[in-house]
Amino acid sequence: MPTPAELTQQARRLHAKGQMQSAIDLFQAAIKAQPRNADAHQGLGLALYQIGQLPEAFDHLERSVRLDPMSANRLVVLATVQCNMGMLREAREAFQRAVWLNRDLDGAIAGLARIMGAMGEHEQALALLAPAAARSGATTEAVAVHAELCVALGRAEQGLGPALRRIERPELHPLERQRLFFQIGRLYEALGEYDRAFDAFSSANRLHPVRWDRAAFRAMVDRAIAAWSPEAYAHVATCPAHSDRPVFIVGMPRSGAALVEQIIASHPRCFGGGQLAITQHILARLHDTQTTSVLPLPPPPRVGPDDVAQSAAFYLRALKSVDLTADRVTDRMPMNFLYLPLIHRMFPAGHVLRCRRDPVDTCLSCWTHDFTGPLHFAYDFDSLAAFYADHERLMRHWTETLGIQAFDVQYERLVAEHEPQSRGIVESIGVEWDAACLRFHENSRQTPSIEQVRRPLHASSVSRHARYGPRLEPLRQALRREGVDA
Repeated sequence: MPTPAELTQQARRLHAKGQMQSAIDLFQAAIKAQPRNADAHQGLGLALYQIGQLPEAFDHLERSVRLDPMSANRLVVLATVQCNMGMLREAREAFQRAVWLNRDLDGAIAGLARIMGAMGEHEQALALLAPAAARSGATTEAVAVHAELCVALGRAEQGLGPALRRIERPELHPLERQRLFFQIGRLYEALGEYDRAFDAFSSANRLHPVRWDRAAFRAMVDRAIAAWSPEAYAHVATCPAHSDRPVFIVGMPRSGAALVEQIIASHPRCFGGGQLAITQHILARLHDTQTTSVLPLPPPPRVGPDDVAQSAAFYLRALKSVDLTADRVTDRMPMNFLYLPLIHRMFPAGHVLRCRRDPVDTCLSCWTHDFTGPLHFAYDFDSLAAFYADHERLMRHWTETLGIQAFDVQYERLVAEHEPQSRGIVESIGVEWDAACLRFHENSRQTPSIEQVRRPLHASSVSRHARYGPRLEPLRQALRREGVDA
């Protein structure tokens, strides 16, 4: 009979492999055998968080802290999850407690500085973090957040030294080195040294450990288009419970979804849910698998009335764990575009907004961004171009062939015509206009990004690709080969 500690270790291994339900079962068994097992509560909380069961997740993460109140590391885990959910005030308090317990814990200091930066306190955050980033043994996290703050404050030169020193360390894990190269690229870009920036971004992308299977994804899109004909789609049952609460924001990553979400979340009747994993869990249930990889939309004959109704009920229950009171809750999980026919049958009264942006700017922004999720297509130009083309092809099929309605938001127009475009966004989801949506950057519930949507709307990201001139010609050629106007 395994001990509680052995059960916890087994559960961690399953969690690392993406076998969530099996990991959850073992964590629960460990807790049943030893209710005060702080490690098992923490592991269970993280696993539940990843499948979208948020109240239970927070309950177990908070229990792990209560059971081990002098552990700064447990507070950092709790605060990181809170931060990812946009609970910045709660995360700030937890990081502050962790720093009080251990003033030398770089993870706590960097986490607190990131929160302060996301709340607009860039100067104070930099003052807090600079000593940790300057230490000879500074962690990659401390140096990376220090670089972000320096860029946000227009002091990129100040961030370069620690980043360049850290990246020379021979013992660095490749993923740490990759993260630092991304930050060095951003620092050089802020300094106007675009050739050096391009070289740093190239180094970061070469270090990505997983290559995107372009052929497999294209075949998946082909199968979806062939299977989901208008005739087959018409035979898929519509959920009788017509909830208009969910707002799905879809589009290519880095096409303005976070900005659109923040505009909506600034409305007093709306809540920004962030990148929710609910649909991913629904697809895993429909496929009877525990994988965390991108799953295809099942063909229409395999989506019965009970599947639609149960999926909608599951989604709405999970949405209540995100927010109980708002009339609209956003979900901007990038891969939701794959599942729009199912989403529309689940929520025929729901809302879909599609974000669009110049294709070269979109792909460049993906290629220069350090993603935390499995967006493996973003790390080389050929994969980016292929994914962009497949995304456009599938969205055309959903909207033009199947007639699924999506409100288009063009990033460049939103920047140029902020108020009328914002009004259109808000009215498209069935709520009245509120001027607070123009002050999205003042919203107290923020994205955990230091710079992404904390400033008033600005045009600095429009035509960003022009700064790199001929260095981006391989990307443009890749897009043209895919039939994209670039």
